[in-house]
Amino acid sequence: MRLKSGNQPPKTRWYRIGLFLFLVYLFAFIDRSNIGMAAPSMTSELGLTSKEMGLLLSAFFWGYILTQMPGGWIAQRFSAKWVIITASTFFGIFSCLTGFMQSNESLVAVRFLLGLAEGAMWPSFMVLTIKWFPVNERAQISGLFLLAIPLSSVILSPLAGWMIDTWDWKMMFFLQALPPILLAVFAIFLLADDPMEDKRLSEKEREFILNNRGIQINDGPTQKQPFIKSILSSRLWVLGLIYLFWLTGLYAYGLWLPTVVKSINGGTLTTVGMLSAIPPLLGAIAMFLNSRLSDRNMTRGKYVIRPLTLGGTALLVSHFIHDPVLSYLLLCISAIGIYTPFGAWWAWCLDNIPPEHTGSHNGFINLFGNFGGVIGPPIVALASDGSNVGSGFYILGFGMLLAALLSVLLSFSTNRDSKSLEQSYMKPPSL
Repeated sequence: MRLKSGNQPPKTRWYRIGLFLFLVYLFAFIDRSNIGMAAPSMTSELGLTSKEMGLLLSAFFWGYILTQMPGGWIAQRFSAKWVIITASTFFGIFSCLTGFMQSNESLVAVRFLLGLAEGAMWPSFMVLTIKWFPVNERAQISGLFLLAIPLSSVILSPLAGWMIDTWDWKMMFFLQALPPILLAVFAIFLLADDPMEDKRLSEKEREFILNNRGIQINDGPTQKQPFIKSILSSRLWVLGLIYLFWLTGLYAYGLWLPTVVKSINGGTLTTVGMLSAIPPLLGAIAMFLNSRLSDRNMTRGKYVIRPLTLGGTALLVSHFIHDPVLSYLLLCISAIGIYTPFGAWWAWCLDNIPPEHTGSHNGFINLFGNFGGVIGPPIVALASDGSNVGSGFYILGFGMLLAALLSVLLSFSTNRDSKSLEQSYMKPPSL
């Protein structure tokens, strides 16, 4: 797709909107994932079984899936900016409270509330994405936001391990809860719901964004698709199922990774943290490159299918490998497959969603996917042999390969529809 401006405008949208939202999501992901690093200490101190810990690890997602569509609708209808500010404030508060809980029941309750607070955030990001970024930047900007997922582990694992070794897991939760609250304050001054409302934006960049975002939002009539018809679209449900099978693997892998690394290495939590940071770092690098390629070629499907297939295969093969070095290598390959597709994936979703329903429909897809966070950690615990949680990772491999297969089918359907539309335009009018 060729842009409508000869010279490249300033990139305020990247520095003030994109980079800031990346930081918000980075600390959000740290606060949802740090319980994985604390899990070995919490299990020992509170006397939790692996099944109880699996239940606790999934409790966040019970709340998270409930606020996806309502949060997206509010962001689309009223203000994505204020949804993000409110969510960031509350999940900072609930993350801090995690360190004060002393029973499994209270921990499950506060993790549920943490999920409720954060659930509205991602659909709000997508609302800002279609308003602030041209079509051919959306894989890269989505990839930037979602670099927070692997980079949160790169930062979190060694930092949390050091905090727990230096103080304890309770202090770790308290200290890591502060940045989201501070970012919520900064968001009041830095974010704007639409470039048309941002007085600090240059006219050149504003015109560039409005001419190239591919939709008309609040500045002209559009042919809108009824909500009920679009929510019942088979394509939307297939997108949801792909994300479900994929994120079941993502969350179970990420939350159990420190425990699996410790079972392989057996070192201190600081060492475990360092080793746990390498696989997601490799995934972050691969995600960055994959997102750029997707935007450069303006294709999406193959940049989702290939890494999902790689990650699913690595998780399956790991079940049959017992050598520590090879097991760790497969963990790294699995991370590359799991994290790489994100930028291309959300650009693909935006291509298949009516722009007037961006918030609610992205929330719908994210609801499906994050239900994987509810079922993933307990499934791994149940599928493991008891002594080694990593032995249950094979079941995640099946899910990711199924996600890859559904992506192939969706890609064929999308290509067929595009060719049909192109032929209809080329067909001469009948007399």
